[in-house]
Amino acid sequence: MQNFLTSNKIVPCATAASTVTTAVESTAVDTAGYDRITMMRSVSAVRIVELLGGITTTATVAITGSSVTATAGAVVCIEMHKPQYRYIVLNVRAGVTAVCGDAVAILGLARSKPVSNTASTASIIVTTTTD
Repeated sequence: MQNFLTSNKIVPCATAASTVTTAVESTAVDTAGYDRITMMRSVSAVRIVELLGGITTTATVAITGSSVTATAGAVVCIEMHKPQYRYIVLNVRAGVTAVCGDAVAILGLARSKPVSNTASTASIIVTTTTD
């Protein structure tokens, strides 16, 4: 069985944006060395959420098939296997007033191990429990 924290890299990529009508983008996430990216963000109103890709950190190409219409209060989760672009951005399109929560990217299927999720590389609190 794989351990989630050692098999995936968690990357905080945007802080919350409150009461906005403009487009809200995460920072670009570098997918080099990974074959899967999953991006998540909460949205308080109906908005279109999509992935943008690029060969530089200025990712502007809409990725076909990644667009989804979020319902009010939804947590949008978009997963992509074998990204065609090195840099991926989570974009919440302009629309009705909404609050967008923090965004997180999970990079998986690393081509080499180990994956580090230490507090110095990501804001993560790890707790352990015993059965």
